[in-house]
Formats: sequence, C-alpha cells, structure tokens
Amino acid sequence: TLADIGPLTRLIDALAEIHLSIMPTSTIADRPDAMMIEWIAAEQMRNTQKATAHGVFQGCAPWVIEMARATDQQVYGQINPVSPLSYPADQVEGGLAYVEAGHPVCILPGPTLGASSPATLAGTLVLQTAEHLAGLVLIQLARPGAPVTLASYPHVLDMRRGAVCIGGVEVGLMGAALAQLCRRYGLPSHPQFPLTDAKVPDEQAAAEKAMGLLLVARAGANLISNGGALEAEKLWSPVQLVIDAELNAMAGRVLDGVRVSDETLAVDLIDRVGPLGTFLNTKHTRRTWRAEQYLPHLADRQPYTAWRNEGSREIAQRAQERARALIRDHQVPPLPAEQDRELDRILHRAEQAKRG
Repeated sequence: TLADIGPLTRLIDALAEIHLSIMPTSTIADRPDAMMIEWIAAEQMRNTQKATAHGVFQGCAPWVIEMARATDQQVYGQINPVSPLSYPADQVEGGLAYVEAGHPVCILPGPTLGASSPATLAGTLVLQTAEHLAGLVLIQLARPGAPVTLASYPHVLDMRRGAVCIGGVEVGLMGAALAQLCRRYGLPSHPQFPLTDAKVPDEQAAAEKAMGLLLVARAGANLISNGGALEAEKLWSPVQLVIDAELNAMAGRVLDGVRVSDETLAVDLIDRVGPLGTFLNTKHTRRTWRAEQYLPHLADRQPYTAWRNEGSREIAQRAQERARALIRDHQVPPLPAEQDRELDRILHRAEQAKRG
C-alpha cells in the first residue's frame, strides 16, 4: 500500500551503501493503476534526499518531472526497449520528456536468452547493443549531450523448466560485458545488480548476488542498483536490502584493493618490531587499521560460544533487526510545507488529466 512506500524509502535513504532510491514496486494496492508511479514518486520525494529513479509507463513522466521541479530534486528516468529490437512509443516519449527537462535517462533492455534474444551470450550482447545505440541516437538527436546511462537486465531461460532466471552467473557475465563495452564507448554503465532467483534471504541469494555483484564491480560498472530483490524481482525484502548494502560495501573494499605506499608497506616498522615482536601496541596499527578494514554491520565474527549465548542469530535475523531500527530511527528532513502541498496539487491534476 501507499503507507509502505515511506518507510521503505527511508530505509534506502538510511543505507550509505545505496546511492540511488529505486522503489522495488510499481504497484500499490490502494491507488488507481494509472496513477501508481506518480503516487510512489511523490512518497519517495517526501522520504529521501537521494536521487530517485522511475519508469515511464502510463504517461507518468511529465508529472514526475513536475514533482521534481517543485521539490528541487533529481530524478532519473528508465526507459525499456522491448527485445528484440523494438521501442514502444510511451518509452520513447517518456525518455525524451526526461532529457528535455534536463534529467538523465537510463536505457534498460531486458532480453531473455533463448527467447527474445539469441541463446548465446555474445549474440544477446549484439542485440542489446543495437537496442542501446538506437535509444542513444534518439535521445542525442533530441538533446545533444543529454546524460544517458546504459543499463542491462538480461534473463536466462532455463530450458529444463521454462523458467526465466536472473540469478545465473551468465547474467553477471552479461553485466560485466556491458560495463566493459561502456568503458570503450566512454559512457556510464548501470548493470542491475545484485540479483537472485532465491525466494528468501538464504544461501542461494548470498551466492548468486555476491557472484554477480563482484563480476560487474570488477568490470568497472559505474552504477549498481536493485538491492533487496528476490525471486527475479517478483519479491522485495527490507531484510535482503540491508544484506545487499553490506555486500555493496564489501565489493567497494575489493575495488579499493591493496593500498601501497611507504606507510602501508611499513618496512621501517617491520624492522623495528623484529622477530617474534607484536604490532598490536604500535601507533602505526592504531593509525591505519580502520582504513584498511571494512567493518561489517551484520557479519558475525564472534567465537561460537559467544554467538550461541547471544541467541544464535543468523544473518537474516540480524538484518531484520537492523532494518527495523533504521526505519524507526532514521529521520529525513521534511519538505517545506509549500513543496509538500504542491505535490498534492500535482497529483490531483494528474488524476484529473488521466480520467479524461
């Protein structure tokens, strides 16, 4: 329902490892179908200071753009070609509305290998690239220099059951290939990760998400989103979002790599401490250890006995507690009263216009 959107948006806002507020649903049970994106967008803008991303379905783009203008917020339009090789009119019109208003657009194909694209990864990359470049040309003709990111949301068709999957390692390879192609083009990339086909925050979710996330991160992706998704994005979990934020932070530490400098090499220190000495009580350790380590919120590093004495809580339980605490405690500065009223006025005008 609409009442769920505010708390979920505040949770996204609270997580420093999540940089873009993408609502995990475009449907809410207590608002008209034709107005769902507008209502969700308004609630996002009331509950986050991060940029928000929105689809361009059902003529919503002009209204979301007007809301962004009224609240002085940055929005990010997502347009979806339909594979193979097609752009619906509403996607083109919505994308053009975003760039003409000065907002960035993400071009997001979603080919299914073996169904709407070739069964081979390379063949799907060819088709996806054609869809990307067609959209890019349209946007640049309309507004030269308009900011555009190239995204990907490929699916794998498991021919054994006819299941459409997004947690396979092949999807991670496709995301990595997109990042590499975008680096060649000099364009920003936005693979949609971390993804999983798991139904709950379990070991399958951890393995699929971590594998895909590391692949695209190491390939140089510029923006990675979609935290919290389960079962090929049919489900969304605040618990999984908190876990995914920690995965993002770990991937970020991997990208930082091994820092090499005179201080980190510590040759003089090693010489001073000598054989069988300790580095624990040195100023160098106190000065450097925090910068060298990522300190997780969720991963339990205690001995088994201490873990058992504290209730034997697994990571999903700890993530649930953290999600509840963040939703309860995180405060987002409210919009000025006039901006808040203007959102209501825009929603009213949009409803009237869509009723005809």
